[in-house]
Amino acid sequence: MNNKFGIFTYPSINSTFNLGDYVQGIASKQHLTSNNEVVFINRDELNVCNESLSIIFNGWFTHFPENWPPSETINPLFISFHLNSTAYKILNNPNVIKYFKRYSPIGCRDYSTKKKLEEFNIDCYYSGCLTTTLGKSYKNENPQQNKNIYFVDVLFNLDYKESIFRNLKGFIIDGLLRFKIFKLGKKKKILNSIFSTDITDNAEYLTHILSDQIKEKDRFKLADEYLNKYSKAKLVVTSRIHVALPCLAMGTPVIFLNGGFTHMMDHTRFDGITHLLNKIDIDVVGKTSANFDVKLPIGIEDLIVNPQKPIDIITNLESKAKKFINENS
Repeated sequence: MNNKFGIFTYPSINSTFNLGDYVQGIASKQHLTSNNEVVFINRDELNVCNESLSIIFNGWFTHFPENWPPSETINPLFISFHLNSTAYKILNNPNVIKYFKRYSPIGCRDYSTKKKLEEFNIDCYYSGCLTTTLGKSYKNENPQQNKNIYFVDVLFNLDYKESIFRNLKGFIIDGLLRFKIFKLGKKKKILNSIFSTDITDNAEYLTHILSDQIKEKDRFKLADEYLNKYSKAKLVVTSRIHVALPCLAMGTPVIFLNGGFTHMMDHTRFDGITHLLNKIDIDVVGKTSANFDVKLPIGIEDLIVNPQKPIDIITNLESKAKKFINENS
């Protein structure tokens, strides 16, 4: 029996990479044992793989639809699979449909992926995200005794100045029709309406979008360092789902700020994820609403309690990952 398991690596975009991708890689890798040989493989070049590998297919697919379906040498387990709306065109390829049906049922990270696959009569189910199992490796034992507060890519999608003013058409379409004008210079004002200065002034501000000059092997190490930071935090505030879900998993109080996500690809990513979190929505005029009991502005002494962990989702994901690894070891 082949004992090699693939772990995804990810191509750079505009000379940067998203550390959240590597968080998802750790969520997969943590279920392997010391007896399993790990092979790193580019997520977007699976069609040219010539090595026999078993791979958990979790995460976003696909930036390069022309490279699907993957190679026949790959044995996949589809859990936490997200097919973004930008890549729906791969379903126009009969070979891709056959591939999905061959390896079904497909465990979908979100309801949008599930709904789309069902339109093509592909057997699938909602699995949730594998990063919710990171409590297996990272635990926040007593967050109220911790001091560190992290703001991670908070409201990052409000930064539209360059795209709005690049030309007249951009100003009209992006600025007026999509209500992005109000977002310019408003982030600080919005944050000050949600959090008191004893939080915003004492927080450490981090980003998951980093330079591609960081070597591939160091990206996993860095993702582990960030996860360890979150596991020792008093509070994490973010607009990244692969910050928020790991914090939920490890028991770190976390608030997801949902503002500026107007593109269809964001709606397809979030449907089936953000309802698991303490979430504050910010509408196009800056008005806020929360799905949990909280009084604004939130102060440093206010106790933030996460929703209950989705135990059924976590248990099912761990069980399927363990079974797949055991069967292929």
